[in-house]
Formats: sequence, C-alpha cells, structure tokens
Amino acid sequence: MSNINFEVPPSCKLAIVGDTGSGKSTLVKLIAGLYPISTGEIAYYYKNHRKEGVPKISYLLQDGYLFDTSIKNNIKIFNEKLSEEEVEHLIELCGLKNLNKAYTEETIGENGKYLSGGEKRRVELARVLANKDASIYIFDELTSSLDKNTARVLLNKVLKELNNKICIFIKHNLEFTEGMDLIIVIKDGRIVELGSYEELMNKKGYYHMLMLSSGQEKVHKADF
Repeated sequence: MSNINFEVPPSCKLAIVGDTGSGKSTLVKLIAGLYPISTGEIAYYYKNHRKEGVPKISYLLQDGYLFDTSIKNNIKIFNEKLSEEEVEHLIELCGLKNLNKAYTEETIGENGKYLSGGEKRRVELARVLANKDASIYIFDELTSSLDKNTARVLLNKVLKELNNKICIFIKHNLEFTEGMDLIIVIKDGRIVELGSYEELMNKKGYYHMLMLSSGQEKVHKADF
C-alpha cells in the first residue's frame, strides 16, 4: 500500500470503500495491528497524548465464527463480566429477542448452523458490542446478509450505541456511506479520495463514479 495518510478524530464514523481487492481489509488490519508495518507508522492518541502500542479494538470480521452453545453464552464469550441486564440490552439492540427465546436452553450448532445468515450476523455483532472497553470498533461488512430496512435500523442503533467511539466500516458496496463523518476511497492500495459524503459527491470524482455505477446516486443523507 502507498499514499496512505489520514487522521481519524475522536468519535469519528469512518467508511473505507473501494472495489474488491483495492486494499480496504489490508488497511484496516494494519490499523488493528494484525499486520506489521514495513514503512511509516500508525500513531494512536488519547486526549492529545500519544499512546504506546495498539489500543483495545473490537473487530467484526466478514466471516466470524459462532460456538455451539446458547446465544447468551456466545455473547458473553467476548466479555464474561457482562451483567444479565447488559446481555439483555445487547440482545434487544441487535434484534435477537425472539431468537434468544427459541435458543434459551438450546445450542445454535457449530458456527451457528441452525441460524440464518442474518441471524448469525446479528449474534456476531452483539459479541463485538460486548467489548465495552474498546476504543475503536471495526465492522467488515456489518450489513451483509441483512435486508436493506433491517440493515438501516441496525446501523442506526449501532451508531447511537457507539456515539462516543471511533467506528470504522469496511464497505464493499456504498449503501449507507452517506451517513458517515468521513469516507476514504481506496483504489489499487492507495487513497484516491477522502472527505465527507457531500464533499466527495460535489467533487464528482472516483467516489461519485462508484455511486453512479451502483445506482445509488439519488440517495439522501440518512438520519443517523
């Protein structure tokens, strides 16, 4: 990767977009400390003071894994200190209330084989949100396997829940990027554009072209 230079302010909601293979996931794994950096550096700050090492990050993988136990146990695996009320809150937030009733005493199967794709995704999300002490939350295709209306409702809830946290969304399509504070557009391992939705649309550059080609040029800013 090259030409990577940007700053993420506190509480920023950032979308990283680009074509398949453009380098989105690589960039995020560098931020999360999962890949070594050969040149340059990534600096983390807390209240204007530089912090050593990588801060606590909660990462929703594109292909997560669920354990063969109950939904509540799957959530608490990520934070055993959660109270019953906190677990119930996450179940409600992620739209899992009815599903949890069905699997209160039952297991969901190895890797959630008894659940639909959308149900699995919501359980994975609840686990990521269980990491309440994380400074940064990364979501690789948060809305995959969800219908558009469900995805928008869920994204609204997540943004409100994590209002004071840095959130990074990897997007393979451009749905809902109009609600982000900052959008980074990646192409061939380089940042080709960076700005708000309005700035990038007015620029009529690569992001604008991607919006046109995806048929989403008439989207309006969401009520996030």
